[in-house]
Amino acid sequence: MNYNLSGLFDENPLSTDKRLWEEFRLGDRASYQKLYSLYLTDLYNYGYKIIPNRAVVTDQIQDLFIDLWKYKEGLSEVKSIKSYLYRSLRNRIIKEVSQNKYIFSDMEATYANSQVVLPFENKIIESQTQSETIKKLDKAFIALSKRQREVINLLFYEKLSYEEVADIMSINLRSVYTLAWKALSVLRKELTCLIFAVFVYLLFNEY
Repeated sequence: MNYNLSGLFDENPLSTDKRLWEEFRLGDRASYQKLYSLYLTDLYNYGYKIIPNRAVVTDQIQDLFIDLWKYKEGLSEVKSIKSYLYRSLRNRIIKEVSQNKYIFSDMEATYANSQVVLPFENKIIESQTQSETIKKLDKAFIALSKRQREVINLLFYEKLSYEEVADIMSINLRSVYTLAWKALSVLRKELTCLIFAVFVYLLFNEY
């Protein structure tokens, strides 16, 4: 009798993540290229949520990876490659915006008026009222502050832990909990009871 035991000894994703980072730090180009291919799309999508400017986001990602290779030997161990890259990109974008305010003078208005894209919109109430429901969700998310939107995005869209969000945003864990709680409080006021209940259910059961 034959048994398939291949799944019993699969590597822990965290150990695989750690090994990839260590090989990159030691100068392995294949690991470096794998890091780039694995996280490029996620970094771009995340960066674009911070500032809706394709050129800025693309440039900052390229510069980030150039510096990673340049200073690889001086880098320390990381618990999560994704959270490390997100934090690095976030800091770079914030620095770029602060140094070139005249370029992004209308960024706030553009961001405030942009439609919020939710990963679970197509799952909420598949009926003739779906379009109206999505509009209400979009309006509710615009009512959140930038930091509240960022926390909700990182926690439930990017599927990061509270600890990773705290690391990325350079705030303490208690602040992350506070921002998330306040965001949900705002959404509860903006949405009907039914839509809010479905929203929370999807967040905590799928994301």
